[in-house]
Amino acid sequence: MPAPGRTRGQADRGTPRRERAAHRERTQPREPPTGRHDAGQGVTFVTVAGEGQVPVEKLLGRPPRRPRWSSGWRAALRWRDWSLPVKLSAVTIVPIVLALVLGITAIAGQVSRSSDYQRIDRLVGLSTQLRALTDGLQRERTQTAAQLIAGTSGVTPELKSARAATDAAVAPFTEAAARVGADGSSVSGAVNSATAQVNEIAVIRQQVGAGLLNAAEAVGDYNAVTSALIGADTAVSAGASADALGSTPSALHDLEAAKEQVSVTQSLVGYGISAGTLTPQQLSDVRDAELRFDDRVADFNAAATAPQRLDFESTIKPDTSYDRKRMLGTVLGGQGISTDDALKRTSAQEWNTASNAVTSQLTEVSGRMSTDLTAASSQLVEDAGSSAGLLAVLLFAALAAAAAVVFVIARQLLRSLKILRRSALDVAEKDLPEAVRNIQEGRAQSVEVEPVPVQVQDEVGEVARAFEKVHSQALKLATEQAAMRAGYSSVFVNLSRRSQSLVQRQLQLIERLERDEEDADQLATLFQLDHLATRMRRNNENLMVLSGAEPGRRSGQPVATHDVLRAAVSEIEQYQRVSVQHPPAVKIVGFAASDVQRLIAELLDNATAFSAPETQVTVATRLAEDGSLNVDILDKGIGMNEYEVVEANGRLTDSGSVDLATSRRMGLFVVGRLAGRHRIGVSLHGGKDIVGVRATVVVPPELVMTGLAAVPGDRAEPGQLPGPQAS
Repeated sequence: MPAPGRTRGQADRGTPRRERAAHRERTQPREPPTGRHDAGQGVTFVTVAGEGQVPVEKLLGRPPRRPRWSSGWRAALRWRDWSLPVKLSAVTIVPIVLALVLGITAIAGQVSRSSDYQRIDRLVGLSTQLRALTDGLQRERTQTAAQLIAGTSGVTPELKSARAATDAAVAPFTEAAARVGADGSSVSGAVNSATAQVNEIAVIRQQVGAGLLNAAEAVGDYNAVTSALIGADTAVSAGASADALGSTPSALHDLEAAKEQVSVTQSLVGYGISAGTLTPQQLSDVRDAELRFDDRVADFNAAATAPQRLDFESTIKPDTSYDRKRMLGTVLGGQGISTDDALKRTSAQEWNTASNAVTSQLTEVSGRMSTDLTAASSQLVEDAGSSAGLLAVLLFAALAAAAAVVFVIARQLLRSLKILRRSALDVAEKDLPEAVRNIQEGRAQSVEVEPVPVQVQDEVGEVARAFEKVHSQALKLATEQAAMRAGYSSVFVNLSRRSQSLVQRQLQLIERLERDEEDADQLATLFQLDHLATRMRRNNENLMVLSGAEPGRRSGQPVATHDVLRAAVSEIEQYQRVSVQHPPAVKIVGFAASDVQRLIAELLDNATAFSAPETQVTVATRLAEDGSLNVDILDKGIGMNEYEVVEANGRLTDSGSVDLATSRRMGLFVVGRLAGRHRIGVSLHGGKDIVGVRATVVVPPELVMTGLAAVPGDRAEPGQLPGPQAS
């Protein structure tokens, strides 16, 4: 042991480790090791005299083991290495859990929907009480105006009955408003404002009884209360709108608002009949009320259902509505009579009878609609509550059935899948590659395939049969493609070389005839034949491009850009329409000049073919800063939309293989092949911002020779055949 005040390192410093260990063995008694197990780390520690807590793995010379929880998480995260039964279990468990979550969410949504329907039911109840209170106030307003007009003292029986109906509707309205306000609805503000106005009814009655108000002033005060109630009904109708209820709340509100305008008009015109005149403001109020009545009826027809409109049309009597409209039109000066004369000639009894009849008919329609709306709202609440319970029962029943079905089918399904997987791997890794290799190398290969050993008749069996068909079709397709590709090149090369030889001989004959011909007309005809033969030579060279062979025409000398463009123009049918602007004084290297010429000729052919005969095709060239040559071919034809431009540029880029679409777009295919030989950039531009199509050809700098003298010639005008052709 070290002396007091010295550490272990100080006491043993300078003594070799083995000697210190032997010294401790000789001088200290041997103590049995004591140990402990750390379950959290998965490691067992042993206490050794002089060493403290030492892992067992260290004493045994083994590396420490990883904790079990760490290895378990690593295996769980490597889901790609799971066995097929584990994966199938995961595949079945995940949908079940997801269905459970979705089912619980659906139940919660149904419960929430039930709460929403309960809120809508409370709003429908409040709307019913609002209409009842509004009806009572409308009758009270009419009777109050009638009593003030007649100058009767006290309270008439009609007014007393109207006030009693109003008082009977106040308490239910207050209770319904309190229920709606308790759940923090957004209509609380409008309802509170209406409640405050309802409290003013007693003040209005006191002023009427004390003779402080005339008929017009009383109508105005009652209008303030009914307007607040109508505003609250507007908010309530908007809040009560639901998919199941449709637009019935809005239609009912429009009907109530129309009835309010009828009541206001009745009171004002009744006052005017009694006084013999109406002030300009009162007359304006009458006119505005009638306009709002017509608008509300139109809104009702727009929002109501077909049965509701039919009920409205059958209830509102045409003769009653016509009498009211006729008298009101007379008062408003509709027949050339002044308002005062019309009021004096109008009978108050007839006016009140017609107005009351219209109000009664509107009340009858709104009453039936209100009854239907209340019943529909209550049914919604009941259905939503029962649906939530039914969903819960169905969810757990479906989960139990799904678990049972998965348990029964899993074993058989796993077995069939293992067989199918093994067979598919054999075909993909051995059979099919070997067969394709035989076909490509010309050895005999049978298209018959061995059946997959899955004899079940379920979907797995159908997949096995489908895999057999796919295997067989793959072998047939490989055989056909090999034969087709082998014949393409030879056919194209033979046809093009034979035709090219004939065309070349024809060109030589035409040139000899041109040298010997002195007649201008005959010479022009020979020029046309020369032009047609040149076009035929271009078509033959296109066949060579399709076959993948190199063309026969190659030049070792650089060719001026001006000559390349003129030669390209001469190889198209409508060369007269092409206008070649003055090109820069550069040349194209000899091995690429003929390909650039044919490429531009194909683009010019497309430009003239897809544009009107009276339009021109412009060829503009410019030398870019990086030394590349840009050639723009612009036409004013039918143009291309964005999708067609993308498709055409895709064909220009991907022109490696010949397919059936090549025959329909051979020009684009040839352009792509020629551009790919020399890394020439070709792109088409079109769309709504460009008239016609603009084709841009970018010749890379390594193919362009700059620093040359100016090229003679200026510009090929339309209708003029370009100069000497490149041969």
